Formats: sequence, structure tokens, C-alpha cells
Amino acid sequence: LTHIDFSHNNFAGPIPQVLSGTDAISFVDLSNNACTGPVPPVLQSTASLYVNNNMLCPLPSWCTQSSTCAQSNQTNDCMKFDGPRLSPYGSIITIFGSHFGPDALSPGYVNNLYITVAGGEIECNVTSILSDDRLEVYCTPLTLLPSACPVLSPTSTFTLPMTLYDRFSHMMASSDSVVQLPSLKMGIAFFQGAYPVPTRGARVALDAAFFSSSSSVFVMMGSDVIACDYDAPLSLLWCPVPPGVGRGPFMSLSVGGCTFLQHNISFSYGAPTIEAVDIITPVFMDGYGLLIAGSNFGDNVDYIDIIVTLNNNGSLRCDHITIITPHTLLQCTVAMTGLPPGTAHDISLVVGGQQSNIRQWTVPRMMTLSGASMVAVSGYVIIQGANIGQRDNIVISNFNITVYTNSSTISCLVLSVSSSTIACRCLVPPISSSCGSADIYIRVEDTFSLKEAYTNVTFLLPSLVVNPAYYRVTPTQGGTVLFDTTYFSTDVFVYVEHSSSTPIPCNYNTSSTQLSCNIPSGVGAGPPLLIQLGDCNYTLPVSYWYSPPGLDSYSN
Repeated sequence: LTHIDFSHNNFAGPIPQVLSGTDAISFVDLSNNACTGPVPPVLQSTASLYVNNNMLCPLPSWCTQSSTCAQSNQTNDCMKFDGPRLSPYGSIITIFGSHFGPDALSPGYVNNLYITVAGGEIECNVTSILSDDRLEVYCTPLTLLPSACPVLSPTSTFTLPMTLYDRFSHMMASSDSVVQLPSLKMGIAFFQGAYPVPTRGARVALDAAFFSSSSSVFVMMGSDVIACDYDAPLSLLWCPVPPGVGRGPFMSLSVGGCTFLQHNISFSYGAPTIEAVDIITPVFMDGYGLLIAGSNFGDNVDYIDIIVTLNNNGSLRCDHITIITPHTLLQCTVAMTGLPPGTAHDISLVVGGQQSNIRQWTVPRMMTLSGASMVAVSGYVIIQGANIGQRDNIVISNFNITVYTNSSTISCLVLSVSSSTIACRCLVPPISSSCGSADIYIRVEDTFSLKEAYTNVTFLLPSLVVNPAYYRVTPTQGGTVLFDTTYFSTDVFVYVEHSSSTPIPCNYNTSSTQLSCNIPSGVGAGPPLLIQLGDCNYTLPVSYWYSPPGLDSYSN
């Protein structure tokens, strides 16, 4: 069989594939019938093909170039449609097209229309023929194979081939349906001044296009599913944002089994703020260790960059960043190069691309001591110096004070510390065997800065000042005289020297800090006062005077 001629027979329906089942057929004439549907590709190899005057749709390009194939075919009456925009979670859509069947508007004709979608598990059914150019179609939620997830366009879409087939007329049309994924972007109304706070997270409002309340759509943050609330009237998606660092991580959507990254919906945390810069130790890994306190630092050092801007317009990076407390406390090390003691420099940091404020930091100077004095009876010590405190908030427990004598070492309790003075209380060292001034010196160690300094100590002995109100006593009767006291205590014994071998004791009044001494009768300057401190006696460099003698009467 080499020739087939079925022309002028009023045949209707699609052309069967069997007409070209063998290469021996070289002549096929199906002209002047009512054939519908496409021209089978296998007929392209037929030497002489006549299919004119039919209702074949669509016509392949090789057919339109042949007059015997395309002539008088009613190509303008082919069924066609525009690829619809599909929702990934199922919805009712409208398909616009033309020639949906020879009698499409007749009752029940909708059952002749069949839709297939390739590339995903989605089923679409024609529910109503609204007019000769509109169909109402319901499509089920989309399921995609994770191993074959489509590539998104910049507008968050991808295409799936859709075919519309008329079982009655055997007409068929194809077009690419566009699957529109939900898109997210930061809502402008919630963008200014409403950044989530990284230390505690927050809820953020996102403009939501092509969304529904369907549970088939999930918002992902990293690998975590974020349960967002869809606000249908406002077309907003309310998402809880967990604590994080700098600019928030990209949010993505899990749709139909595939996860799609949304590059254009990154949200911002609040910019970092530096509240204090302190020094950890001046020498740490060949540099200064800095402790930076503030907020919005995040919890990932990969997003943090700390810069020290030098006062000579250069800059250094503070390396070896460690997060001490997430979001609020950082530690880093800056090299000593270009940082002479006493110079001030600006410190700032960038977290996730956001710039912090600028905080000034002064490079510590060397601690020096200029002197110290100790009250012999109480052990109260005042130390003078410079650059004693090396940080904004001086911590007393960082200081160790030790008193050294030629025979012992004495520890001290630190009472207060400033940049120029230290007050402490120490055990009273023993007086030297010669009963002279104690030969002692003091050591100050700052365990924070790992520095120490030394200075000699002036030993302050008790002293007396004559109270003028009690300056005169009557030498013939003696009396009581009061002395103002300095550096006294009840452990200090004071005596009035007397011609007898037994000294006269004085009484110390702690409430008035005065000494009351009994003065014997005598003439001229009174006897000296003696202080007994430990095993040593000291004669005080003060004296009092009796009233000079006077004449009550004069006679020759």
C-alpha cells in the first residue's frame, strides 16, 4: 500500500497515527473533510500530503509552508488560550482564550474539556464556561519534587506546560502556565523605626502578595520554619523574628516541597550601639585587650568588624573578636602600633553591614607613685600617684597593697581608689629598735593592668597641739591642761614627766579627740610630755607654760 485517498468523505475527528505506519506510503489525501486536532508529526515524511479544507489545529510550521497542507484550513478558528497565572496552594482561576469547542456554550459541554499540567502534581478541572472566550478552572495545590525544583525568575515565578483538550472536537491547545510564588518584602509602614531588636527578637510585618492562609506555604528562616500569621484584609504577613545579628537572615518560602530563597526581603535589626570601652590588659597577644559593652552586637563574630580610628587619621582593626555575652559584650585585641600611652582614639564597629556610634578610648599610661603616709597608731595609709586607675570604672579588688619593712611584710585592706590616690588600712609595722622613724616602703599591684609601682612611706607619729583656752595654769597649785591630738588612739600612752620617778598619766577622750593631763605645781616652763608607742618613748615637741609670777602689792 503506497497511496491512500480519503478525500471528500466528511470524516471528522483527529487524524489517526496509523495512516503513516509504514515508509511505503508516499501519497495521503485527506482533503475536504472535517478533520480536527493537530497534524501528526509522522506525516511530515510523506512525499505527497493533502489535508487542505479541514479544521486542523494547530498547524505545524512545516505544514504552513505547503499549499496542499495549509490551504483553506480554518486556522483562525483554532482553540487557543493564554497561559494562566497559577497559585501554588490551589485556587479558582480564569483562563482567557477562544474557540473552546464548536458548541462550547451548550449545556454540559464543559465535560468535554480536559486540562493537563506537566512538571508537577497539580490537577486542574474546568468548572464553568463563562463565555466563548473565558473558562473558570479550579486547580489543586501544587506538589513539586524536591529533586527537581524549578528555577525562579526575578519576579518569583516559574512555568509549567498546560494543555487544553476538547474530547468532542479533538481540538487541543497548549500554553505555559505561570506559577506565581508568594513574594515577601518589608512593609514600608513598618520599616522606619520598627526594626526588630536582636537581643529579644520581634514581630515584623511583611507585605504579602499572592498569599493565602493555606498551610501549604511556610516561611523559612535558615532551616527553621517560622509560623507567620497571614492578615488577609491588610495583605500582610506577621512573622516572629528570633534574636540574631546585624541584618536579619534571608527569609525563604517552602512551597510544594521546594524551598525558594527570597533575596529581596532581608530585614534589618537595630544598628549596634557602643556604650563603654574598657581595657582588659595592656599586654595581651602583643596588643591591648578591649572589652566593648553595648547593644545589638548579635551572636555571630562573622558579622562583626571592629575598627580603631587613630588620632593621626590611620586605622587599626581590633582582631580576635570574642562574644562574651551575646548581643551586649565583646572582647577583641588591637595591636600596640600607633597607640602611645595617653592618646585618645575612636572605636566603632559594624554588625551585619550596619554602623555603630563612635566611642572614644584613651590608651592607658604607666602607673606611677609619688609618696605615701601611714598613721603609726591606726595603720591608715594614703598613697599618692598618677594613672592608678586604668579603666572607666575602677574595681577596688584589682589592687593589692603590701607594706615592706626591714623585718616583715604586711598586707593592707584597700578602702578606695581613684586615678591619683589610694586609701587603705594596714597593720601597724613594728617601730625600729632605735625607736626612730620606721623605715618602710609600699608596693601597689594592679592585677587588671598587670602593673606595679613602689614608693617610700612616711611614718606619722602622734602629735599634740596646745589648746589656747587652757594655756595657763597656776604654778603654785598645778592644774589640768587639755591638748588637741592628731593620730592618737587608746593604745598610745601619754605621760607628764615629773621630778619623781612616777610619771603622771594623761587621759585620752576619743569623742573630743583631746588629751587631759594633770600638771604639777612648778615654776616656768612645765615638764615635757612623753608618748609611749610600743616599746619606744617619744618626747613630743610641744611645751606649755606656767603663768609667770606676779606681785599682788608693793612696799618699801
